[in-house]
Amino acid sequence: MTDESVPAAASPVMAQPTEAERRRLRQAQKLRENLQRRKQQLRSRRAGDADETEGLPGASPGSAAMATSSQAGD
Repeated sequence: MTDESVPAAASPVMAQPTEAERRRLRQAQKLRENLQRRKQQLRSRRAGDADETEGLPGASPGSAAMATSSQAGD
């Protein structure tokens, strides 16, 4: 019997990922982060705690009036 082995060219070799693969991996990572953030928001809402935001805070009710009054003085 002859030993039929896989040729060297067909064996799995760790090649550099293409740009599309890198983009897909980045997107997958961002989706996982977003899912974890949303889960945490849902848990905090169930518990009645405030959300822990990382981005810009929401506008306060008086901030719109202050912005229009400062623009009027220009």
